[in-house]
Amino acid sequence: MAIGALLGLSALSAIPSMVGGVVAYGQHRKYANLLGQQNKTMPAGILQAESIYREQANTGMYGKDMYETSVKNMMPLYLSQAKRSADSPGALLGALTQAWTKTGDQMMTLNMKDSAMRQQGQQNLATFLSGTKATQEAAIEEWRINRDLAVQRERMMGTKELMAGITGGIGQGIQTFGDLTTTEGNNMWADWLSGQLSGADKIDSEK
Repeated sequence: MAIGALLGLSALSAIPSMVGGVVAYGQHRKYANLLGQQNKTMPAGILQAESIYREQANTGMYGKDMYETSVKNMMPLYLSQAKRSADSPGALLGALTQAWTKTGDQMMTLNMKDSAMRQQGQQNLATFLSGTKATQEAAIEEWRINRDLAVQRERMMGTKELMAGITGGIGQGIQTFGDLTTTEGNNMWADWLSGQLSGADKIDSEK
């Protein structure tokens, strides 16, 4: 058998293993790409809750402007009452002072409540960010790390199977070539030996 034919048969024997490696490589790469496209984001409920906490932290007392306007609108009434009840300049001054003091106290109380509620809102926001949201962020980050590791693992497995297919194919080709050349050599030796035996028989018969 010609050497070219032997090489051709050897190459053919290597194809299945190599094709298998290429197919496996493609499958792993495809799955790795699908994994890489997956993503996990912050749940909408967490984002909505954060928005509410931030609004409360920045707003303070709900309806403060309305209460403040109401207190200011009471000032003319207090002054009118002071003027009607006063029977002397000293009494009028005392009544006016009392009216201003009452209004000031109400405004101070209103501001204190607003400041306390704003401070409480900021504390609630900080607790939420360091607790609920931080826990969720850590879980998302861990999920993404595991996803990236899975993508790398799939790609490595694909490369490994590709190389195994190529190596296996080369090994199979070499083995096939060796088997064929050994068989061819054995056949040639058998033909030569058979010829020698036939020649010896012919000589014996002539004697």
